[in-house]
Amino acid sequence: MGPKGKVYAVDVDEGLNRELSQRAQREGFKNIEVVLAKPEDPLLPELEVDLIFTSNTYHHIQEHARYFANVKKYLRPNGRIAIIDFNQEGWIQSFGHYTPADVIKKDMSAAGYRLEREFDFLPKQNFLIFAGSN
Repeated sequence: MGPKGKVYAVDVDEGLNRELSQRAQREGFKNIEVVLAKPEDPLLPELEVDLIFTSNTYHHIQEHARYFANVKKYLRPNGRIAIIDFNQEGWIQSFGHYTPADVIKKDMSAAGYRLEREFDFLPKQNFLIFAGSN
C-alpha cells in the first residue's frame, strides 16, 4: 500500500463499520476510509481501487457473477480481486458458509474475470486471485 495508499474498509453492517472507524481513528490510521455498502454494491469510488479483497464473505453475496461484473467499474486498469472463502473442509460446511473453488471460478469467469493465481496453503479455505479479462 505505501505511505500514500488508501484502504476502503467496506461492510454492510453499520455497527461493525462504526467500530472499525473508531478503532482506526484511535490507532492513528488516517488512510482508512470506512464505507457502508449496499448488499449488491460496495459503493467504492470508480476507477480508484487496485485490489478488492474479500475474506470469508463470498458465500454471503447474492448473484455472484452480477455483483462482481458490477464491481469492475471500481477497479483501475490491471486491478485484481482476491477471494478467500471457506471450502468444504471442517465444521463450517454444516452451516452452508462455504463456496467450492470451482463455483467461484465459474462465477468469476461469467463476470468477466480470469483466474490469475490459486493458493493452496490455507487448509480450510480457497484463496483465488482474479484479473479482469478485458
